[in-house]
Amino acid sequence: VRFEWSDKCEESFNELKTRLTIALVLALSDDSGNFVIYNDASQQGLGCVPMQHGR
Repeated sequence: VRFEWSDKCEESFNELKTRLTIALVLALSDDSGNFVIYNDASQQGLGCVPMQHGR
């Protein structure tokens, strides 16, 4: 399959970057609460996100 990066792809990617950097997606942790760790791994990378209920 041939990969093509069109003007529409570039526009969508820039919109996504803008929304992710403007939205409040980070919060301070509350040490009195429990954490849930979500992780994922593949041959290409590794990701991990600690989350708290209601945060």
